[in-house]
Amino acid sequence: MSLTYNKIGMVRVKDAAKVPQDNHYAILIFTTQSVWVPGDERSRTAPGHGYPEHTDYYETFEYWVADTLDMLKAGIALLEKERDTPKYRAIHVTPLAVSTGIRVDIG
Repeated sequence: MSLTYNKIGMVRVKDAAKVPQDNHYAILIFTTQSVWVPGDERSRTAPGHGYPEHTDYYETFEYWVADTLDMLKAGIALLEKERDTPKYRAIHVTPLAVSTGIRVDIG
């Protein structure tokens, strides 16, 4: 799916520093990833000890940036076509300027 979005010009952002600082459109695609953990030898030879094999689940999302509303619409159309029941949100983003500081008053 990544290559398909790249073909229409959308860019996947994986780093906060690379999120566009101006107004833009984006698609957030929510998924559940699973990781199988094999367990250790003690759990196989002495049940109740060590840690058994198991699967961990992680909720994740992809952030795809679209420069134009038409690009966003094309991305949504691809998403609806390629996935059975996609969980996503299309958003219009207006980044905020954030500043932090320290103030000390004495007396």
